[in-house]
Amino acid sequence: MRIPGIVALLVAIPSMAGAAYLETSPVTAPAGPGKSVTREQLHDYAAALVEVEGLQQAVAAQLAKLAPADRQTLVRQSNAQMMSIVRRHGFDSKTFNAVSKAVESQPDLRREVRQEMMEKVMGTTQL
Repeated sequence: MRIPGIVALLVAIPSMAGAAYLETSPVTAPAGPGKSVTREQLHDYAAALVEVEGLQQAVAAQLAKLAPADRQTLVRQSNAQMMSIVRRHGFDSKTFNAVSKAVESQPDLRREVRQEMMEKVMGTTQL
């Protein structure tokens, strides 16, 4: 399980503002040797990020109130919850991290994920 990749991306993605939705299928970004990230994967990835971001915000508020000894337990629990969210959206940690790397390295994918996340948060769909 490689949670740091999830955390690093979640720090970067929420700070990005909306951009145009791209109309290519499948999106050509390596998710592994000889593979590309599909639209469905980007959609599921964005949905997972929205949930994980909400969890991280709740955990950050709780961590500020806890004694240092109690923080480790909360961090372990939140890491397990993040992996549960990732799995519920159809990813194992290896695939999720591969999509994360593709999104981190390709501006077009970042824009698409941002747009998907905004649509999920705002409850809108671009026509």
